[in-house]
Amino acid sequence: MWFPEIGALLDMTDGDVAMMANVHDPQAGDVRGSAFSALARESKAWFPAHRARTRTVATLLGKSRIVAEYVVDFERDGEAFDLPVAVVVDKGRDLLDVRIYHSRYPLLGTHAVRPPILPPDVRANPSGIVDEYFNALAAGDAERVVECYEPDGYFREPSGARYAHRGRDVLLPFYRFMFSAGGGIPLRHCTVTEDTKTCAVEYVCDRWGSHDLPPQAGVAIYLRGPNGLIAAAHVYDDVAAPLVG
Repeated sequence: MWFPEIGALLDMTDGDVAMMANVHDPQAGDVRGSAFSALARESKAWFPAHRARTRTVATLLGKSRIVAEYVVDFERDGEAFDLPVAVVVDKGRDLLDVRIYHSRYPLLGTHAVRPPILPPDVRANPSGIVDEYFNALAAGDAERVVECYEPDGYFREPSGARYAHRGRDVLLPFYRFMFSAGGGIPLRHCTVTEDTKTCAVEYVCDRWGSHDLPPQAGVAIYLRGPNGLIAAAHVYDDVAAPLVG
């Protein structure tokens, strides 16, 4: 999915989008060169057909990478939905690499496997509380995970605001359920972009508890709160959890 706000984001890099970018889209796949025009044209038609509009949430500026969050509000079969979208732009010497992340569940009512875009990198480690969180997540330790959150912190699933879980009393049973498939979720990190307030981690998910999964791409963005803990966790992937109930 492409929308004007992404174009405005790329203007910050002084790049020619159509000729200088590789775009990785959850629905269209890898889009390069002249194929970009088709993606832009299809997206432009989709917006009025679904009474859609875009809200910009936040932008994180790294040394050579930009990470931005958006929400697309739209209608499907007369019902209102919100689609969280994250965009990661790597600024290479001669080329922009644009990676768009969102779940297809709000659009289709089902998940779709999205193969990895980047290889895992053992050097990609977040700092501080986010690193603690990932270690607890991999270990399947719900109590440790929840201790990483501010008292009123929240986790928002990829499918939108209706799937947000706020406060430690709500988060603890949520994570216990998430770990009910035989253990933790050991995500394999690909990139880390962070400043003092925000941390974005691109990853590959190929295991959930005791279940091997088809390797899939995703990005998670964490906002640190006033106590240095996680105030908000936003996840952008299309992984179908091997959970029952």
